[in-house]
Amino acid sequence: MTSQTENDTFNKFNSLIQQAANAIACGPDCQRENKTTELKQNFLSAKVNLQTAPNQVQVAAKNYYTFTKGESGYNEVLETQLREKAELIANTFEENFEKDANQTNTKIDTYNGLLINFTNVFDLYTKYKLENKELEKEVKDTTSDILTNDRKTFYEEQGITSLNYYFSFIRILYIIMAISLTFCIFILPSQVNMSNKIIAIIFLVVYPFISTKILAFVIDIYYKLINVLPKNVHRTI
Repeated sequence: MTSQTENDTFNKFNSLIQQAANAIACGPDCQRENKTTELKQNFLSAKVNLQTAPNQVQVAAKNYYTFTKGESGYNEVLETQLREKAELIANTFEENFEKDANQTNTKIDTYNGLLINFTNVFDLYTKYKLENKELEKEVKDTTSDILTNDRKTFYEEQGITSLNYYFSFIRILYIIMAISLTFCIFILPSQVNMSNKIIAIIFLVVYPFISTKILAFVIDIYYKLINVLPKNVHRTI
């Protein structure tokens, strides 16, 4: 035991001497280059180990399970691993499917809502379009009626103006005739007594005020007689 310890101490001492000798023989730049080379080699070795690690693990696992449980044991372990992977894939697929299905249902609901809104908007557009056509027709009819009424009013005003002109002319003529007749009654000799003359003058004065009522009365009597008379006497049933 003591001899082994002395050997270890001797080896460490030799290693320190060797390191010191190397440090003296290789300066700072040389040591830096050596260190760089060593680190690069370690990096490349690590990359190789990383790439071959899965295969190494698989080979080591196969050797272990085959040695401890036999070929059938290794197959059971491999089957269990494959089943777990299959379940994981199936669960992932199911989750993705449910997610896609939910998104699809949401899109369908959104589409149905948009379709209902579009249908309502189209129905409203059709209703407004029909109402606008009817309103446009009413406006045209109203405009036509207004123009027709304006023409009627113009012609009526022309007629009223003409009637007023004739009425003024007839009234002046009547006044002249009434004055002339009154003058003749009192100036010219006549066998008519004074009472009848006064009554005639009063009638001439009052007549323009009652002539309209007299005419309306006569027309009313005429239509009443027409209604009383039998109608369609020559019509065969």
